[in-house]
Amino acid sequence: VPILIKNNEDFNAITSSDYTSERELQEILADNPALLVNETDPPLALVQTEVNLPNTGKADILFVDSSGLPIVVEVKLAKNAESRREIVAQIFDYISSITQFTVDELDDLTDSQLLTAITSLSDKNNSTEQIWKLCSKNLRAGDVRVVLAIDKAPNELVRIVRFVNEKSVLDVRLVELQKFSNDKSKAIIVPNFIVIGEESKTVVKEKRPKRPPEPVFQNILDSYAKIAVNGFETIGNTHNYRQIKILDWPQSIHYEFYSLKYTCGIEI
Repeated sequence: VPILIKNNEDFNAITSSDYTSERELQEILADNPALLVNETDPPLALVQTEVNLPNTGKADILFVDSSGLPIVVEVKLAKNAESRREIVAQIFDYISSITQFTVDELDDLTDSQLLTAITSLSDKNNSTEQIWKLCSKNLRAGDVRVVLAIDKAPNELVRIVRFVNEKSVLDVRLVELQKFSNDKSKAIIVPNFIVIGEESKTVVKEKRPKRPPEPVFQNILDSYAKIAVNGFETIGNTHNYRQIKILDWPQSIHYEFYSLKYTCGIEI
């Protein structure tokens, strides 16, 4: 279906057209992250393209938003007949790989571009330090969003991505980005959010029991609770992270217990 644009007194038709390559769509998204922002989402900032994730391959684009959420974007064209199962396997690979990093390690991996992106998102309500801490917390909790960006989404892919969202706590989105152009080289990119993870995630969270802490981490928390003085109690209920917020300390400064894959620790 063509789109009509009025110039002066005339209407000019622009019709659906193909991207020349996945690289073209990747560059458009890297330069225009607003195409991937739903109306309720916080703003995004580009961290890096072609991010080399060890044992996983290269992630097409890495963004971060002002809530400190890392967002991995995988760009696909429908004409590149890749197995739907391979695409879903990539989703799990990206999430499992990126959540193994601390925020400092991810910043090193991206040549300090993570810090640059976070700094660009800071304002009077959210300092760079606050967003940095939020990003650290999200990585430890395994909170990462994966966005599949595609020109035309096959029904089978829509079905699989929707199933992943409905049956897991993963935040996976499927966004169709149709390109329209005319003979005057003008182009319009129209995003269509087909699957949005947060809607399904809310339903899943209501139905699924919370994951308990690992036994070693639980023992540490229990032992600390026995000796904690008033005002130094832990807060939170995630399986691998607890904060100790001290009265009259700045909001962004606190002690924290954490449990990574092979490590338990505490830091400020």
